[in-house]
Amino acid sequence: MAAPAAEKAAPKAGAAVAEDEDTSQSRTCSPYLPVGIILCVIACAGLLMYVGWAHFVDLLFEAVEAAEHKWIQALVINSVLVIMIVCCLPGPAFCIILDGFFFGFVKGFLLGFVAEFIGYMICVSLARTCFKARMRQWMLESALLSEMLMVCEEDSTGKFLVLFRFISLPVWAKNYAIGMLDLEWLKTILIFLPAETFYCGIFSYIGSKSYIIADAIRKGDTQKAMNSFSGVEVMIVCVSILGMVLMVLLGWREYCIRREAIAEGAKSESVPLAGVKKSTV
Repeated sequence: MAAPAAEKAAPKAGAAVAEDEDTSQSRTCSPYLPVGIILCVIACAGLLMYVGWAHFVDLLFEAVEAAEHKWIQALVINSVLVIMIVCCLPGPAFCIILDGFFFGFVKGFLLGFVAEFIGYMICVSLARTCFKARMRQWMLESALLSEMLMVCEEDSTGKFLVLFRFISLPVWAKNYAIGMLDLEWLKTILIFLPAETFYCGIFSYIGSKSYIIADAIRKGDTQKAMNSFSGVEVMIVCVSILGMVLMVLLGWREYCIRREAIAEGAKSESVPLAGVKKSTV
């Protein structure tokens, strides 16, 4: 009977050794990728600080306008958009406006949405793999980010997370916060869709109308610039802005309610501990 037991134990030991080798290899290889990404973030932030945001916007617009082919324009704009999202830099909304400006509403919306989705998936993948421990430690060091993470972790249904995407917070903070949650990939993607569809539609529409107005002003036709917005379009924009404000307010309301519930729960847990300490003294 001992021989079969030894034979069964041998494969388990071999599997354990293989798992240890895989984990050791991942530990030796994983530090290089975060270091490279951190250096990329520092380089991009340093470039923006050195050049200046206004000058960077001018350079980006001139580079896109000087490109001869449409696919080069799309590649430049949306590559910058993905880098801004992943590297925690400001300006994703401006890139979506540029998509609408150079490609029109429909194509600009599709390009901006795809670029936002690629940046979102990269952020979530980084938060769940090589940045998992470091990202959680970094977020817990910040009072605002740790509070945001705790509030998101309290939602088991995912309904609040949909509203959370509408809140006026930096895109990278929302992406990495959702990446830290233990969610299925399907739910992670579904949470992304409503808010980004809305915001990409708004900003690409602004860009498309900006092109029409700028073209009319260049030609000296101010009347065409004034008539570029019809009454129906103005009504749609006003209703969309009102809906956005209501969604943001509803998201903040739910966020504050959950934050207060977490604070009350922490106080209720600390009170019995204090009573036990007094009784022991």
